[in-house]
Amino acid sequence: MQKYYIWFIMAAALLVRLLAAFVFNDMSHPTDIQTFGAWANMLTTNGFAAFYGTDAFTDYPPGYMYILGALGTLREVFDLPWGSADHHALLKTPAMLFDIATVALIYKIAMKFNENRNFAAIVALIYALNPAIILNSAVWGQVESIHTFLLVLSIYFIGQRKMLPSVLLFAISIVVKPQSFIFSPIYLFMFFKYIFGEGTPQFDAKRLGCLALYGLGCFALIGLLFIPFIDFTALPDAFLEIPIFAQYVNTFTTYPFITHNAYNLYAMLGLNTAPLTAPFEVLGFAFLAALTLFAFFLLWKKNDVGSLFLVGALLVIGTFLLSFRMHERYNFPAMVMLLLAYVVMRDRRLLYVYLGYSAVHFLNNIDVLLMSVNDFNRVQIEHSAVIFAIPLVLLSIYAIYMAVTIFTRRPKISLPVLPVKYKDVIICGAITLFYAIFAFTNLGDVQSPQSNFTGQAREEIVVDFGATYNVSRIQFMAGGRHHQPFVLEFSQDGEIWADTTHLITGEVFTWSYHDTVGIIFAQYVRITPLTSSLVIREMGFREGSLFLIPTTVISATGHELFDEQHLVPYQPTDYMHSAYFDEIYHPRTAYEFIHGMDVFEWSHPPLGKIIIALGIQFFGATPFGWRFAGAFFGVLMLPLIYAFALRLFAKSKGASFWAAFATFIFAFDFMHYAQTRLATIDTYVVIFIMAMYYFMYRYTQTNFLREPLWKTMMPLLFSGIFMGLAIASKWQGAYGAIGIAVIFFWTLLQRRKEAKNAECLSDFWRKAGITCAACFGFFIAIPLAIYIASYIPFWNTGYMHINRMAYDPAYIHHEMGFLAAWWQNQVNMFDYHSGLDAFHFFSSTWWQWIINARPMWYFYNELGPYTVQTISSFGNPLVWWGGIPALAYCIYAWAARKDKTAAFLVIAYLSQILPWIFVPRLAFIYHYFPNVPFIALMLAHTLKGAQIFCHNRIGQFFNRKAAAIAFAIACFALFILFYPVITGIPINRDFVTTYLQWLPSWTLLV
Repeated sequence: MQKYYIWFIMAAALLVRLLAAFVFNDMSHPTDIQTFGAWANMLTTNGFAAFYGTDAFTDYPPGYMYILGALGTLREVFDLPWGSADHHALLKTPAMLFDIATVALIYKIAMKFNENRNFAAIVALIYALNPAIILNSAVWGQVESIHTFLLVLSIYFIGQRKMLPSVLLFAISIVVKPQSFIFSPIYLFMFFKYIFGEGTPQFDAKRLGCLALYGLGCFALIGLLFIPFIDFTALPDAFLEIPIFAQYVNTFTTYPFITHNAYNLYAMLGLNTAPLTAPFEVLGFAFLAALTLFAFFLLWKKNDVGSLFLVGALLVIGTFLLSFRMHERYNFPAMVMLLLAYVVMRDRRLLYVYLGYSAVHFLNNIDVLLMSVNDFNRVQIEHSAVIFAIPLVLLSIYAIYMAVTIFTRRPKISLPVLPVKYKDVIICGAITLFYAIFAFTNLGDVQSPQSNFTGQAREEIVVDFGATYNVSRIQFMAGGRHHQPFVLEFSQDGEIWADTTHLITGEVFTWSYHDTVGIIFAQYVRITPLTSSLVIREMGFREGSLFLIPTTVISATGHELFDEQHLVPYQPTDYMHSAYFDEIYHPRTAYEFIHGMDVFEWSHPPLGKIIIALGIQFFGATPFGWRFAGAFFGVLMLPLIYAFALRLFAKSKGASFWAAFATFIFAFDFMHYAQTRLATIDTYVVIFIMAMYYFMYRYTQTNFLREPLWKTMMPLLFSGIFMGLAIASKWQGAYGAIGIAVIFFWTLLQRRKEAKNAECLSDFWRKAGITCAACFGFFIAIPLAIYIASYIPFWNTGYMHINRMAYDPAYIHHEMGFLAAWWQNQVNMFDYHSGLDAFHFFSSTWWQWIINARPMWYFYNELGPYTVQTISSFGNPLVWWGGIPALAYCIYAWAARKDKTAAFLVIAYLSQILPWIFVPRLAFIYHYFPNVPFIALMLAHTLKGAQIFCHNRIGQFFNRKAAAIAFAIACFALFILFYPVITGIPINRDFVTTYLQWLPSWTLLV
């Protein structure tokens, strides 16, 4: 049976690719797949000789054209509709078949060097099901697998010192893809070794003659492959002007950029698609020369088959990292080279680098592919190119270091043995830093209009454009007051005013625009506020081409309207420079706290808005400023959950691993990402709930029967402080307090049992009484003091906004007093929330949150007929749906095995979901956010403790850590897949509806 393994693997690999080709047909690269189809049609219709002589775009050499010519004939024979899924699958078939051929070659090489069918089958399967490989051929529709197969076979032969088949295959690979020249240093060195021998250099004239004959054979083969593409009836005077040879020259200058969507060192520095200048070209050539010398150095040390594969991988990695004119697919061959180096050399580090490099290659290519199917909107990859380049650069540096240690046979450089706490700092810091890059990328503009124009009713502001323009669009950003009316009038001479336009400002800190009706030619515009509450931060006028019209204020007032014209955005409705969703409330209130204005939003306690105000104080009233604190606290959640998990799993082997797992899947949960980047108060209540449970867990691990009483009460003090901070941010924090109380008294019961068994009940009652008395201060007095103190900024504004949803000047602190006004606000808040029984399209119930059934839509913007921006908050399906069996397992572990960790997590989880069963008010999925960290911890606890991995058959193939790693990778892959709809970058509408709306209830587009 084992001898048939490879056939099963090849069949499965082909089936997976065919399914991918049809299922993801819409993901085919629009330019590449259409170009290949057009070339196939041209070759069939016009013949080979006329192909390169046409005016059509033909930037591929002739090797692949033979295949396309055959495909064009097959399309006609089977009468496949142009552009259909069948036609696209036909165009992808050769690349998919070469994928399968490479799988077979990997198996053969593995069998030769290991003679173990199981090992050979596993490594063949690892390549066969590699998503990066499948993406290239079956989804994108590209052909890297063809020249890669030829190169692998060629290097295998040259490693066996079979020069003739090696150089012939290398010649064919060059005819298929000129990028094969990257491997030239290997052949140059091996030619030298062939001529001078393996030992002491000794010239062998006979071998030189053989090699010369082989070279002539290669040139003859290339000539034979070129001849059908030369039109001998219309030869130009110069050799290099013959179309097919001119094509090769042009191929090396196709992309006149430092890097063109290759996420390498230059992309990391923000130079993607930057023009290639002479200094960078010189630098690139210098890097190539150094890389060639480096390859010679390594091969001088060792040049067997495994070494050749490793050097081949390093040539690709180094060229992709440091050279110029790199494209996103040029590092494709590195993956199979790394895997084969592992197969031959059996250094496990090579396997790890193969897996890592496959991941970064996939990220680079899927990101570029999504941009391509999204109408080539380059804004989409402007920031992701920098982010995704970072792991590739780091991995490339490690690969080079690893190769040096392998070739020089030096022992691995071992770091000093550090205490465990430093190891955890490094692990946690790495995850936190990695996530922070995502958190702060595209968070919001760091610049936004800051000066305010505050209008007086019937005040007239006159603006002169300096010339007559066709005014087609009016843009304005509301200041600290919303929905205020004003009038615009236009004139060509400044005397006769017409085209009166009545407008109303939109939500605060949000750009609005109005497209004029009809044609308005004007040199002057007159702006008249209709209320003294009109506050506008900036205004702009655009003409027909949407050119921003220069403005000069000629009236005595109104200069603030046009003093920051460089900040008027071309796309006015982008979330990057406007508030969205509840940001029209909370940053506004934070701004009002800072400036002592009457406070608009009073329906939640003030602490969250105070924290938002700190970000505004540091970075200004800009989108980045009011979102900074939330994103920062979202980042801070990661070291907190890591520390929490370390405590939970401290008695288990591999506590750091499981802490890292829980931290990683929580970091890349969709809701954690989307919610913390939105300037609302939910982030703060969640982190404070996490902290209060963390310290309560620390208390459960103390024992006042064996430790000093004061020491056991310190965690209770901090738990109470964070409980006060949570409730002062949002009343939802009180739900967590219920669980805290249950855990506290449950812990006391455990201590009572211990005291009874130890016959020291009197000591227990004394210490329990003192602890309970202290808890009155820790969990009532201190939280109440924090809660009341949070209203001081509210009070300092001079207003207490207590008259439900409308400011009443009769209620100010001079008449009512601080505590009376504070109490009235609590009454009003309760009345508001208990009576919130309205309809909202995106509202949901507690049980829908558990199954991730109803995402909350936050932002939507149409950029064109097919391109949109959208932001929704919901859970990573793997995390949330995986949390359901994890919850069931923890309940089982608590009931059947008396698992105290499981019990703690279940209580924490239920305390924040069960109260919502009885809450009558309108609710949304983001109210489930406090449960998400506990879902991550339950998943870690379940994978760590599930007995399924102890089963003999399952345990042979899977272990807990491998399953956890696979789960974490899948979570991150889903995060990348859904990244556009949780962060608001432009994306193709059809892609969202086809691939991202997994459930009918998922409304990700409006």
